[in-house]
Amino acid sequence: ENLENERAGKAKVTSELDDGFWGPLGGPGDIKAAAEVPVIPEPLPVGEGVLFQLSDSTGDLQCNEVGRGDLTKGMLDSGNVYICDPGHRLMVWIGNGASDRERRTAMLTASKYLRFSSKPLTTPVAIVKEGKAFPE
Repeated sequence: ENLENERAGKAKVTSELDDGFWGPLGGPGDIKAAAEVPVIPEPLPVGEGVLFQLSDSTGDLQCNEVGRGDLTKGMLDSGNVYICDPGHRLMVWIGNGASDRERRTAMLTASKYLRFSSKPLTTPVAIVKEGKAFPE
């Protein structure tokens, strides 16, 4: 409508897509009927949650399990970094008071955890900073 108004009603809509457009895409395809489209897969089951704390408060950087099963946000302390494994992804939570060393090694530790736990390296990893929205 806006385009028509800008051109005093003389705009003409065309849809000429040549081989330069369709070639790289393999040509125009047929649009499937809704019944032909596969059903959307069920969400991945959520496993038993496991929470790890990454802390250098003793001088050495340590990653220790601090919770399992029913995990809550109340288990998170601002002074540390946490890695939460609900089964189908990882969440790295960075507290506002976490040390620079904890912050710098958070993703490296998450990667090592994926390898150690034999999870695919394609497992989604979300970074959550304290005070920001928590992914559902």
